[in-house]
Amino acid sequence: MSIYVEEKVLVKNIEYYRVKEGVRMLCDYAFSECNKLRNIYLPPSLNFIGQYTFRGCSSLDKIALPDSLVYIGDGAFYCEDHYKRRSIPFRVTIPPSVETIEGNPFCKNTIIFSHNERFKVVDKVLYSSDGKVLISYCSAKEVFEVPDGVERIGVGAFRNTPIKKITFPKSLRIIDKDAFKKASGLEYVVFPNSLKEIRENAFQWCDFKTGSVTFPSNIEKVSPKAFDFGWDIKMIRVPKGRLNHFKSILPEEISNQIYDEEFVFENNMYFSSDKTELLAAISGIKHYDIPEGVVKVRDGAFCGCCNIDSIIFPSTLKFITTDAFDYEMPEFKSIFVPKGSRQFYEEIFEDFKDEIKEY
Repeated sequence: MSIYVEEKVLVKNIEYYRVKEGVRMLCDYAFSECNKLRNIYLPPSLNFIGQYTFRGCSSLDKIALPDSLVYIGDGAFYCEDHYKRRSIPFRVTIPPSVETIEGNPFCKNTIIFSHNERFKVVDKVLYSSDGKVLISYCSAKEVFEVPDGVERIGVGAFRNTPIKKITFPKSLRIIDKDAFKKASGLEYVVFPNSLKEIRENAFQWCDFKTGSVTFPSNIEKVSPKAFDFGWDIKMIRVPKGRLNHFKSILPEEISNQIYDEEFVFENNMYFSSDKTELLAAISGIKHYDIPEGVVKVRDGAFCGCCNIDSIIFPSTLKFITTDAFDYEMPEFKSIFVPKGSRQFYEEIFEDFKDEIKEY
């Protein structure tokens, strides 16, 4: 016997629900979006709580899990409202009977207690008992140092959290799928040389402040969907001599964004180490001032930069083509070029001749 999706509609607007004796399973999404539910009784027969069973139950502040429970699914207690954060923490105790926790069942504002020898809680962070897997980060801290000994960041462990800066230990080997999904405040990460694999959607919708990521030499596998390559990530730095390896394991369409050379980041732009080439620009910026000394703008440098209002080109620039921008040019309001170079830039920006201004 189990609670099915069809029954969810019947309980959507009630504040209390008693699951019948004998029920062994709560199916995936069974009480999803029951945002008025404040109290629920789970019988001693219950063995299985599926994925996202109580997703969106923002009025549910605590739940008593029976000692019969064996399995808790990913996102089972993601009791967050889609439009506002919880003001009161969600409290839950993991009973000794639980054998498997799939992914990260908990929302970021959760206080977890454990009476189970298979798991441990340290400063609102849930780990496997041996400390090798970080299962759920429920802390409000924006800066966190993953303790030494952690070998895997689990599925969804930092999903939707306020984390901004994180330090990984030398023991880390795997960053699992969805690990930092929607952790949009994450500014940058430094991967240890021990890291071997980054799985699907691990950093999806992470708006990295610098728009770059640097991979260590020994990494063996990076899922093509691990990052939002080509949008948030404009520069992919790999160790010298490992360019071909990373081009073979990363998506072909972002091969031009992979570099094994030194570069400089200034004023929302990346330059070669001698600052003679503009390699890439951070998207979402309205104005760019390319400094003197830059001789070349590489193709694709302004890919994704569709919101440009104005841009200033230096007198030293000799090489730039329309391939530096998207297939559809930004709606430029002003293009500032050195005196005497108007004809050169009119050939490149032929649809914006009226916006070109000499200085």
